[in-house]
Amino acid sequence: MDLLVTILSLLLSLLPMKETADKRTVQIPPICFRVDKTVYDPDYLGNRASVDSLVRLVEKVGEENVESIHVVAYASPEGWLWHNNELAKKRAYELRWLFRNTFPGIHYTKISGESGGESWELLRERVVADPGLDEPSRERILKILDDGSLSNEMLKRKMKDLGGLYEYLLRTHYRHLRLGLTTITVRIMSPAEDSLPGAFSAEGNESSTGVLSTEGSESSSGAADTVAIREPDKDSLVADKPLKDSVIKGDAFPPREEGNIVERADNQADKRHALLGISTNIPYDITFIPGYGLTSIPSFSIEFYPNSGRYTFGADVEWPMWQHWDRHEFMQIQNVTLWARRYFKPVEDRFKGAYLFGNLNAVRYGIGWDEKGWEGEGVGASLGIGYKRYFGASRFYFDTGIGLGVFWSRYDPYVYGNDAKRWYYYDYAGKPEDFQERSKRMLWTGPTRLYFSIGYDLLMRKKK
Repeated sequence: MDLLVTILSLLLSLLPMKETADKRTVQIPPICFRVDKTVYDPDYLGNRASVDSLVRLVEKVGEENVESIHVVAYASPEGWLWHNNELAKKRAYELRWLFRNTFPGIHYTKISGESGGESWELLRERVVADPGLDEPSRERILKILDDGSLSNEMLKRKMKDLGGLYEYLLRTHYRHLRLGLTTITVRIMSPAEDSLPGAFSAEGNESSTGVLSTEGSESSSGAADTVAIREPDKDSLVADKPLKDSVIKGDAFPPREEGNIVERADNQADKRHALLGISTNIPYDITFIPGYGLTSIPSFSIEFYPNSGRYTFGADVEWPMWQHWDRHEFMQIQNVTLWARRYFKPVEDRFKGAYLFGNLNAVRYGIGWDEKGWEGEGVGASLGIGYKRYFGASRFYFDTGIGLGVFWSRYDPYVYGNDAKRWYYYDYAGKPEDFQERSKRMLWTGPTRLYFSIGYDLLMRKKK
């Protein structure tokens, strides 16, 4: 029996053993973005060295041994929250696209990314580790950052109230908060491969995470960043993990278009921080009214651009007050229209292109020609479509639209008396005691609004 056990043990020892793989997760130095940009710039800060580090690591372990590459991208916490969320999302997309093209041998599902939104946590860690801050200043900043009762808008306002300290943070830290953090999980197949290249050593088993310091990563810019990037949550690095709503993953990414549509969108957003737009309806300047002849209708429109969303709000005013007594011609209209628009462009280009609109208007009028006329009041409502196009990179734009709706009015017709008094009389033939003003009614359904306007954006908000 002992002899049988010995023989079996010897035979088992001669069989090839299955090699087990140890998984390691490491983080490369950050890849930074220029202010309000989403396009990878290899010459900015230490970006080229960061990507080269990832390339060397993949070459060392082999593309077939890469389990996942995951990007979390951020925007610095300044400006509008909705815009920063879009910046972070598109920066994640940009780096994910970059890595897919850099490593064609890695299946695209293994390269994922997500938006980290505004980098408040990273800012806090940099403030804690900043040797250039004295303790009272550090405590002032941390007191604001740690106040969980503040809204995003109020938090930014409190930070600006720091005055010189805020300017110091902008100069020293904020450019390092517009970044993408990339983590890579690889399989280590043998002890010979256990030492990853350079600073990429990751000790321990599958649960360990190697995190790189950014020290020395900015040699190309001449300014070393000695603050360590935070250790990422290991669970967020699993490529197959269902990601939260802000995540861009897999084929949910928009296709890359020729000419880099991401850069064009952000450039436009950078130029369009306007508060108000003003315009005038061009055809109103030369208007032909049958019976009355050629005239003009002075008009003015103002559009308010909110800080967020795709809706704008505005008002129109028309006020022709012409009268020609000798020719018995009158064109006197006082019309006020309140309206709202909903644009369809992405949020960066939110106030141009196609839109839907709805409006309400109220009008008083007195119109007459050929010794006959009408005077009254009315109200209306319309729904329609429009399109706004800018002239190049300028603030001037062309705006056109058409609306369908309903207009209701009460009015009285009048005639010229052609008598010694030369008065105008209500066109009424009944008993004087039975006369009632505004006894006539009119209801119109159909086209109620048509405009071709030229406008200009003014009161531009400060660019960030």
